[in-house]
Amino acid sequence: MEQIPYPKSPKVNVDEVRAITTLYQAQVIKVLFSILLFILTYLFVLAMAIAIFILSLWAASAILSNLKGLYAFVIIGGIVFSAGMFVFFITKFLFQIKKDIDTSRIELKEEEHPLLFEFVKRVCEETEAPFPHKIVVSTAVNASVYYNSSFLGMFLPVRKNLEIGAGLLNCINITEFKAILAHEFGHFSQSSTRLGSYTYRFNKVVHNLLYENEGWLAALNALASAHAILTIFGQLTLWLVRGVMYLFIAVYKLINLSYLALSREMEFHADSVAVSVSGSAPIINALQRLEYGQSIYQYTVQGLLNYPTDKATRAQNFFLLHQENLLHVAKLNNMELEHGLPVITDKFLKDKSVEPRLRYKNIWASHPDTEERRANAFKTEVPADMIYESPWILFKNVRELQEDLSTKIHELQHNQEEELVLETNEVSKYLRTEEAKNELSHVYADYYTYATNVFTPVDSFEPNTASDEEKSRLLSLSVSELFNAGIVTQIKRHDSDLADTETMKLISEGHLEVKRFEFDGKPYTRYYSGDIYKCLKSETGKQKAELELYDKKISNWFYLKAAQKDSDAAQNYKKLLDLNHQFYAHAQAIQDLYQELIRFYHEHILRYGGADDIPYQAKKIREISWEVIRKTRCIKTNSFTGKFD
Repeated sequence: MEQIPYPKSPKVNVDEVRAITTLYQAQVIKVLFSILLFILTYLFVLAMAIAIFILSLWAASAILSNLKGLYAFVIIGGIVFSAGMFVFFITKFLFQIKKDIDTSRIELKEEEHPLLFEFVKRVCEETEAPFPHKIVVSTAVNASVYYNSSFLGMFLPVRKNLEIGAGLLNCINITEFKAILAHEFGHFSQSSTRLGSYTYRFNKVVHNLLYENEGWLAALNALASAHAILTIFGQLTLWLVRGVMYLFIAVYKLINLSYLALSREMEFHADSVAVSVSGSAPIINALQRLEYGQSIYQYTVQGLLNYPTDKATRAQNFFLLHQENLLHVAKLNNMELEHGLPVITDKFLKDKSVEPRLRYKNIWASHPDTEERRANAFKTEVPADMIYESPWILFKNVRELQEDLSTKIHELQHNQEEELVLETNEVSKYLRTEEAKNELSHVYADYYTYATNVFTPVDSFEPNTASDEEKSRLLSLSVSELFNAGIVTQIKRHDSDLADTETMKLISEGHLEVKRFEFDGKPYTRYYSGDIYKCLKSETGKQKAELELYDKKISNWFYLKAAQKDSDAAQNYKKLLDLNHQFYAHAQAIQDLYQELIRFYHEHILRYGGADDIPYQAKKIREISWEVIRKTRCIKTNSFTGKFD
């Protein structure tokens, strides 16, 4: 066998780096308590269901001894049917197995990819984790360990499978690949607690009980539709189930919150396992580049979807195209390249956004944010043995494998019979042509990249009312003075403050469960959220007014420049602004409706599990959806007419 390119592990005290924290242990106790509470609740409900079923049999016997005829049998059937369906609802999930089936996966064999399997074996040995039952490659920009879960799986050993995303392999080097594998195996290694995977399986089963009831409902409806009396008993069953679900939802929420808190600690611990075998930097560098890789994955998919043809379109080798776009977009954004991969530096991230003023701990997050994970990985800086080659060198017949995976990308699956398969250079040529059409000059300093929420109202566009002195002063400005970095920073600040305003509103109204937060670096309790929301609302209003005034200044500058050359061009520019204003007015209306959907999610789905007002909200969403459709139809326009279709 040829020599495997395997990074050396750092010389560190493994037990010290991987040590379980006291906070981790505290979260374990909370999860155990919540699981115990759910088990007791479940046993109570199960005992009640069995008691109801026994009582229904007694009632059926009593009715049968006193009444005869068809209606007696229907009533008996209804009583037993209602009680039986209730028992079935409570017990149906016990032996349910939900296989993790994904058609985008291809199972790999050791004889076909010996270097990869040897690499994985070494990582398993170093992390003290069992070797995966299967190793599969998928289209994802990620890696994961997955398994089939069932109720019995909480008591019997379950063999885990390793999934490696082809999109991931494009984004990382071999040392980072080792770090990611070590992170995944860290969740299930001997030195890690087993409670995390146990809780995960338990959580999945409980979720199936509460939210995956299509088959049960179909059976209930089919039986209830046989007779009017059975319909009444069917409704009674639904009332019983609904009451039990309210109880389960309350306990399930407790399990979820405690599990998510444990999950965040598990991520920290898995990162520590990765640090112990690959160093501090690789896992963090990989995490940052994965986010970028995912965005380029979607960019590549969108490019294929937009390709000008009536046929279903896919690339012969999607992942070769994805790899090319990773580098191309990096160059467009002036990103540093190191050994053929983009480097996501702190400066690059800071240039793309401004620091939010609002910070809070998201109790519904399953993963810590990247900054928290960085602090954890570098609490003791561990050096890394860097091998910069691509992990694709561990695979055999790479091009053939990539082309096979290119047929399995979900977003590009079509029902059309005719399919257009494009070579990489064909798609690249199309994408570069489209980019050239839409590219703005660098002299605008990214103003139009970020100024999507700013538009000049038509009724305030009055360049002809300005004095000659004002016009002269405006025309004396250069492009670089007009489109300066300062105004772009103001727009970024406005966008960030708008997001903070919406979040603060959710906190103040109780739709987002946040007890404490920081604003402008100072700690607050939720009691002050209403006042801070009003303050932010006022500030963002002033910011928007200032930005609109500046945008008017830019519009006037362009208008006056055009008027110096050609009066018709100036008038066409004014018509374009008018059309732009109408477009953004409709787009803003759609954005407002989108915010309503976000609020609905926070208020009813995330917080309460969708129990109470969903019928009303569904009706409301249907109503506003028609409004969205109406407004989006209006966005289609004819050139400079300013009229809507």
